[in-house]
Amino acid sequence: LKVLHQEKIKFPTFLADLAKFFVDGEIARGEWINIIAATSAGKSTIIDAWKDAWIDICPYKQVVNSFEASAGRYGIKEVSAMVGKSIPHISGKENRITFYEQQRQKYLDRVIGGDGKPKFYFVSKIPKSIDQFKKMLLRLVKVEGVGVLWIDPALSLKALCNDSKEFDNLLVWIDQTIRLEHDTLIVTVQHTRKNLSSGKNASQGGELAEEDGEGSRMLISLATVNIGVERNKEAESDIDRNTTFLSLFKNRPDQRTGRHIAKLFYRAKANRLYPFSEAVANNFFAEDDLGGVVDISDNGYSLNN
Repeated sequence: LKVLHQEKIKFPTFLADLAKFFVDGEIARGEWINIIAATSAGKSTIIDAWKDAWIDICPYKQVVNSFEASAGRYGIKEVSAMVGKSIPHISGKENRITFYEQQRQKYLDRVIGGDGKPKFYFVSKIPKSIDQFKKMLLRLVKVEGVGVLWIDPALSLKALCNDSKEFDNLLVWIDQTIRLEHDTLIVTVQHTRKNLSSGKNASQGGELAEEDGEGSRMLISLATVNIGVERNKEAESDIDRNTTFLSLFKNRPDQRTGRHIAKLFYRAKANRLYPFSEAVANNFFAEDDLGGVVDISDNGYSLNN
């Protein structure tokens, strides 16, 4: 009854096609989502957008362990995502600073909860030992009430361990203590091997398999949901380069899986991800400069698109 009474978390709108494979389009606490993707396949864009959407609709606090970005750079990405405009691509140092300062309070109002505490916490540095890492997670879930844990990438935790066995033991502890004992939803990012079983790279049009995850098969095994991410960053077409495919390899909660079950489009103009079908329906391709993220005027389109 305790589990059944828990509030589930709705998938973000841009993951509507993925949500169809889950009852009520929601995911419960106590699950472990593992995202398997090659470097430059677009996985950071996906998880950043995912986490940001949950700031508004998730009933639980989140913690982000992002060992690939400093707190300052992550903050700039956060504000950029909120307003739909890439701050680093605004011309002129003073213009970037002015724009950020104009948005700062709006961002703080969004991420600070009614209790005066953050809706999510950010950890940019790996603790110096396994023991410190465990204490940090326990404090976050027991004291701060965190219900969603993001780790990007999971392989960074291997730096705490003397060997692969110790790394696997740490993953088992996270599963048994953080996920099961404290009913925390975990989302990890797992990089792929350089050469996939298909013979290509997943960021160059290669077909990804669940077994292509790098670092530990234990991670693939412990996860209750395994999602593959594919993108061809070398495609000739601008549209193809900005299109990402999701495959649902494992879905223990709802037993529904499939290859390329979701197709996403990154709209550079708005600095956001959309279901590909919405990009087609709204004629994003004709309106956008697909050559790259550009500084644009807010006039003429809605930031809510």
